[in-house]
Amino acid sequence: MVVRKLAREQLPSLEDIIDRGGEVAADKSKDESKEWLRFNMRLRKDMSEDIDKLLENRVGIPKTGWILEAIQAHLKIHNNS
Repeated sequence: MVVRKLAREQLPSLEDIIDRGGEVAADKSKDESKEWLRFNMRLRKDMSEDIDKLLENRVGIPKTGWILEAIQAHLKIHNNS
């Protein structure tokens, strides 16, 4: 197996890299509404499989959307009582 080293001329210089610049990381506070909160949730495997079965024939809603709908419905019931 032959291994070649790149010639120094083929590598960009430090100045070229600096001149090219880079992208600034997006400011999350501007992109995401302050009304939303992210968190991780553990879910039993059998519950996840049950949700998947319910969603098999439903187009356009992911599992997380279904979970949000379920939470919203549950909150609506408890807020009205």
